[in-house]
Amino acid sequence: MKKKMERYGKKLILPVSLAVLMTAGVAFAGGFSSLKKDYQEYGGSEYLKENLSSRPSAPSLITEEGTEALSELKAMKEELTARKSVEAGALEDSIIRNGLFTPGPVLWKKIKEVPKDETEIKGFERLLTDEYNLEGVLAVALRNNPDIDKALESARAALEKYDQVANLDEILNQYAVFTKNLEIRLGKPLHKRPLTLDFPFPGMLALKGNIVDKEVLIARLELERTVQDLITRVRETYYEAVYLDNAVSVTKEVLELLRRIREVVNIVYTTGRSTLNDVVKIQIEIDRVENELVETEEKKKTSQLKLNKLLDISEGFTPPVVPELTPVSLEYVEEELYREGEETRNEIETKLAKLDRMRLLIEMAEKRFYPDFTLGMSIFENRILKQVGTDAPQPTFPTRPMVRGANWFGSNDAYIRETRIKYEALEEEIEELKNTTVYEIDQALYRYENAFRLRTLYEAKLVPKTNLTVEINETMYITGKVDFMDLLNSHQLYLNFSLSLKKSIKDMNVEAARLERLVGSAIDVKAGPDKGDEGG
Repeated sequence: MKKKMERYGKKLILPVSLAVLMTAGVAFAGGFSSLKKDYQEYGGSEYLKENLSSRPSAPSLITEEGTEALSELKAMKEELTARKSVEAGALEDSIIRNGLFTPGPVLWKKIKEVPKDETEIKGFERLLTDEYNLEGVLAVALRNNPDIDKALESARAALEKYDQVANLDEILNQYAVFTKNLEIRLGKPLHKRPLTLDFPFPGMLALKGNIVDKEVLIARLELERTVQDLITRVRETYYEAVYLDNAVSVTKEVLELLRRIREVVNIVYTTGRSTLNDVVKIQIEIDRVENELVETEEKKKTSQLKLNKLLDISEGFTPPVVPELTPVSLEYVEEELYREGEETRNEIETKLAKLDRMRLLIEMAEKRFYPDFTLGMSIFENRILKQVGTDAPQPTFPTRPMVRGANWFGSNDAYIRETRIKYEALEEEIEELKNTTVYEIDQALYRYENAFRLRTLYEAKLVPKTNLTVEINETMYITGKVDFMDLLNSHQLYLNFSLSLKKSIKDMNVEAARLERLVGSAIDVKAGPDKGDEGG
């Protein structure tokens, strides 16, 4: 009987248990629904409503007022934006304020009015037709040369680094706030700003801004180098083209004299006072000079083509009138030129700017490897870690300022040591460049002064005397007092000395242009009869 009761008891336990669980489940379900409803309808205590519910859900980071650090960060961002605006306005102006040549305001206004379009290329040619001189040629080159346009765009690209620096902290802070930090413990989810945003240390941002300043300065100096190189090349090519045009004129003048002498020789030959040999020799000389004239004209075309390419105008453009080549007589003191070259030569200024940038990079790297005082916090804190209970880790940051000194402190500074070595090497390179500049200026001065002496010799003595000799020998040959070879030699000397005079003036002007390029600034021109329109 007992066994039978136990068997029936076991059969009754299962239905009873199921009934109890079902009853409890219904109670639990009702309790959870009630709790969920209470949670959803909960508006917070009076304290919460008065003090926490008014917080913005998405605070502005860099522009947020209320903390001194963020105000400083905002001011630094505004300063960087202002620097960009100033540099942008100075870039294009630096093209005409390059230290070597500044076009007149009236001429530059005319140049600016010509559209920079391939369909309007004739506009520059019409302007050069009316004003073909060195100033007009240089102004068109500054406006229309593609190398300057390319250098200008590169310099403008460097300006965008200001925005990159100014927005970097804001981007990082927004990333940290909107993706990692949500306050969900009270009320609606709120974006929570890390404590580190109250300590952004704007000094590092200012240091980055100073580095960008140097990079923009380097880009502007590269633009200036392009402009100065172009001005020097245009001057050299212009002087060469004008010299060859003048050489064509001198050769034609001597050729006309020889043809006139040929008539005289023929007359003398008919009288029996000259031989057939003289007639043949004068014709040979005429043929030689004619061939020299053709060669000079071809050189002139080639030089003009090179100039046209520098101006980016039609290959076949030929100026209607080419001015006479006039000398550029500089007024200078050698020691002053050496000093100015060491201070204002573009290549030296560029290396000095790179040296300053490298110094700032070292300073910024030192702040990373040899840090200043810090709260030890990071805007990328791991907030998933358990922060209560016996398993809670140490606080994610200390509660007092400290110096971040760990076992790696100062051990990962290979980059700094490498950059310091490069810094010292660049200092030596600058000193070497200064010495080279002094030497190159000295060599340019020698060539300029030598050309100046030759020009004075030909202009004051040799050309006038040989011209007088031609006139005297022509008269004396008719009367039979000099032979034909004396007459022919006088014409050859006059042609050679006249061409040498033009070449010495061209060499003077070319060396003057190269000297100004080495010095990095324009050199005063002597007032008086030697002063020309920039050499043509």
